[in-house]
Amino acid sequence: MTDKKILVYSQDVGGAKYIVPVINAIVAKYQVLVLVHPLSECIFEKENISFCPLTNYFDSSPPSKNEIESFIVQNRISHVFCTISSTYQDLTNAYLVEICGKLKIPTYGIMDHWKGYDRFFDNVGVMAYFPDQIGCIDSFCREELIKLRKDPARVIVVGHPHLERIFMEKKPNFQNKVMLNILIISQPDTREKSFIGIFLKKNGPGNILDKILEQSKQIDSSVNYRISYRFHPKEKRLMQLPGDICVDNTETWEDALSENDIFVGLDSMLLVEAALAGKRCISLFLPEFSEYGNKTIPYRIWENVEDIKNLGMILRRTTQGVENNYSCNLSDLVDAVKGSYERVINSFETFIHNYQQTN
Repeated sequence: MTDKKILVYSQDVGGAKYIVPVINAIVAKYQVLVLVHPLSECIFEKENISFCPLTNYFDSSPPSKNEIESFIVQNRISHVFCTISSTYQDLTNAYLVEICGKLKIPTYGIMDHWKGYDRFFDNVGVMAYFPDQIGCIDSFCREELIKLRKDPARVIVVGHPHLERIFMEKKPNFQNKVMLNILIISQPDTREKSFIGIFLKKNGPGNILDKILEQSKQIDSSVNYRISYRFHPKEKRLMQLPGDICVDNTETWEDALSENDIFVGLDSMLLVEAALAGKRCISLFLPEFSEYGNKTIPYRIWENVEDIKNLGMILRRTTQGVENNYSCNLSDLVDAVKGSYERVINSFETFIHNYQQTN
């Protein structure tokens, strides 16, 4: 153990999944306070990792900047390892990075996706939430981050430990299934900040979900299938689903991943996980969604649908693909996340060695 005290902070579920595989190695070597936002407590509980709830220290979310500063000082934090969460609903993560910058406390943030680069900016366009060092998935993400900060030394390609684990643990399904389960993975509207699911927003006489249901009728009549809809944790449940679409009631995402065969979404990390787990995936990158996908995922790991009228044909082909154990070409993404655990640990230790608190 060193005399340094590391704060590990986790906010969103996606970031928590990235951090969790490397937590034990960090805790074993350093004095660590693991602080977890309510959004990601379930991830730490599932992995049986000890943590302190954010609510133990703060009465409101987000806490004020003064409260965060007092917390950092009182707990004698020397370095921070954290998620970099969206600023749309909760600024706790953003304020933490900003206050650490003010106190000259080094921060190592992780970028767990290929989109959402607006998270580094405050409401007047100042880049207030960019950590001292960022670990990112691959060269594509690194290039985008360097465009923002123009400081290549601060952006390190380390992969994605959770995605690597998903691929390593995938279990191909060879048996013929009586029923194919199709899961629609929702995403909330963060552009207009309504947080209504983008598939449930009004689109002509109905919504995209209505159109998905209509297109599904092109699936071969010999195929038994069921369509379910998985609400996003941040989504406002304001609308009823079309009659033949069920709400996904699996207790965890891992259960949903295991029980379903075909996944339909836009560009969420859950869709990436499903592809790496060996599932058949369809991305609805429709003109209606162009405003949400500012940066798409740079790998061809699923079927892309750019016109809703083509979805029925692709669903028909994809259901046949499941029955024939068809698999996507994942090699480039698998190469990108290979060795992630070691790369994250090594880069973190280099960060601790190179960055010292200067106040």
